[in-house]
Amino acid sequence: PMASFAAERRHGTFSSLDSCNYALNVYDDGRVLSIVVDAGAHGTHVAGITSAYFAESPEMNGIAPGAQIISCKIGDTRLGSMETGTGLTRALIAVLQHKCDLVNMSYGEPTSTPNAGRFIDLANELVFKHGIIFVASAGNAGPALSTVGAPGGTSAGLFGIGAYVSPRLAEAGHSVRTSDGAGRQYTWSSRGPTADGAPGVAFSAPGGAIAPVPTWTLQKRMLMNGTSMSSPNACGGIALLLSGLKQLPASRQAADSGGGTDSSTDGVVVDANAEGAAAGAGQPPASAGLPVRVRRALEATCLPLGAGEPDAILTYGRGIMQVDTAFEYLQSAEQFDAQATRYDVSVVRASDTGLRAGSANAMRGIYMRRLHESTHAVSYQVTVTPVLHHHAPNSARLAVEDRLSLEASQPWVSCPSSLLLHHSGRAFEVHVDASALPEGLHYAEVSAYDVTARWRGPLFRVPVTVIKPCLVSSDASSAPDLSLGPLEFGPGVESRHFVHVPEGATWAEIVLRAGGHSGAKLYLCRATQLQPHLSYARTEARRTASLEGSSETVWPLPVIGDETLELTFAQFWSSLGGSSLQANVYFHGVRVDAAGGAGGESGVGLCLDGSAGTRRFLLKAPLRSERVSAKPSLTALQWGLRPVESTLQPLATPRDTLPEGRVLYRAVLSYKLSAQEAGRYQVKLPSIN
Repeated sequence: PMASFAAERRHGTFSSLDSCNYALNVYDDGRVLSIVVDAGAHGTHVAGITSAYFAESPEMNGIAPGAQIISCKIGDTRLGSMETGTGLTRALIAVLQHKCDLVNMSYGEPTSTPNAGRFIDLANELVFKHGIIFVASAGNAGPALSTVGAPGGTSAGLFGIGAYVSPRLAEAGHSVRTSDGAGRQYTWSSRGPTADGAPGVAFSAPGGAIAPVPTWTLQKRMLMNGTSMSSPNACGGIALLLSGLKQLPASRQAADSGGGTDSSTDGVVVDANAEGAAAGAGQPPASAGLPVRVRRALEATCLPLGAGEPDAILTYGRGIMQVDTAFEYLQSAEQFDAQATRYDVSVVRASDTGLRAGSANAMRGIYMRRLHESTHAVSYQVTVTPVLHHHAPNSARLAVEDRLSLEASQPWVSCPSSLLLHHSGRAFEVHVDASALPEGLHYAEVSAYDVTARWRGPLFRVPVTVIKPCLVSSDASSAPDLSLGPLEFGPGVESRHFVHVPEGATWAEIVLRAGGHSGAKLYLCRATQLQPHLSYARTEARRTASLEGSSETVWPLPVIGDETLELTFAQFWSSLGGSSLQANVYFHGVRVDAAGGAGGESGVGLCLDGSAGTRRFLLKAPLRSERVSAKPSLTALQWGLRPVESTLQPLATPRDTLPEGRVLYRAVLSYKLSAQEAGRYQVKLPSIN
């Protein structure tokens, strides 16, 4: 017989034919038996990168082989391993119950609302109140800008990790035939900034590994790559950092942790039964404020990458972590960081007098992307609020008085030279004059330094991203076309172009023609536009092309008129040799005037009212003459259902109970649906889907 894995750490195998391992968990006083089986090889691989341990073959070890692992399955097998809100919340509760030091989450998707949502609120509570460091993948949707995923790349409390491939990883891991000796970001690694102006990528780490996989795969190890692999690599490095802090003498350890005491347990997880692990009532946990201090140490000591490139921070974050120097920094800075103060930065345009710092429309940085935003100077109001860790006494808040020096990294950004900052926060103005900048991407930062200890590095930054799109002529005398090239490429080389789409355009046709190079080269092509309250995935077109000689490919894609379009072409990082491309862009537009007369509402769709009989409409082509073949078809029938019964139920089991006994609830909705005809039916909940 087997007991719950949490009680006895035992697992079983279904049979020798499938070699599939499983574990048991028992919930609700024995009323629920959970048979736990992985939904794929991904989680085992991720765990192996962080802390695999092979006593006889140390070269196969993970980054922190002494760490202990708590496995929380957030991916639902019935949904193809998609994570669910229930799974995520229960995982956070398990993290607290088992007193973990670190969380790694190699999951994520695009989001329409960065740094917001119920899970983000709970994750921030985990980080800022309970002192647990949260590391997550930044996403695999690059190389276009603003493609970082949620929660890793879009959430203030998490460390979003990009994927870097070094020459040794390329040769030994990927068996690349030759190497130019230069490391680079994987072509597909997501890039910042977020829609609200934050850099998105915090750090980068090796994004590939040959690591352990489950026995049912019938192999010991497997090569995988992705930010799912870079995140546990970084998490393992931070585990080493925390392990070093735990070995310090008790007095130093308490100071380095922001107060309190703790056991000297080595590894990622503190045993729930370890002596001194549970703090007394009202006492701060030993790790209170540690995520803030560790982030600052890593940022101050990272090895920067992509020097001189305008997209360096948006691609690599602060660079590659240096664990040894970060450890030294933490010890040197302990007298300054006893309260682990973090600084919340909120940005609004100075002309938006109705907005205030911290409002839903406030930004975390300055992001100027549309054409009109960069044609003249713009002022922004930046509000900075010092936030001490949750358990800090009021006397510590009263003592906050930071004397700061403010510095802008580019001459087209201006700011005050000094700021005296107290606990209630201060506002100051940042002036951005991008009117004289050339077309393309431009990045700057306003950095705040402690005038008494500049070596600590910036205490906070205000990121400034400016995109200057080129104009496409759309008057009657010329066609709305654009020629780009010849564009020169090598392995991992990217070419970004920002275009102001002519008003009235609804689609574009891009012709890519190879420049006569020998051998097929693989290119990732992205056409990205951003719209308010929509994720980039809703308005991005993607194409992978393999071209050689003088071959060409035609790429039609939808566009949004009067908006900035980013066209990114990149030769895949492992596609060897040089190459060139010629890209020609042809804009087209056909709009539907549903009213059929002056003042009618324009759009790209047509809604038919069955009770109105025939419907007249006009097609308009504002950019050039178009040949249209109209073929109406009814593809789907949609109708709404209301629940016939609803109940709200409290969830009182331990795995559904938040700290301080806060209760979660579930809404149970019952629907009735009778399908009279055979066909494909899809059920959607629009408000949460």
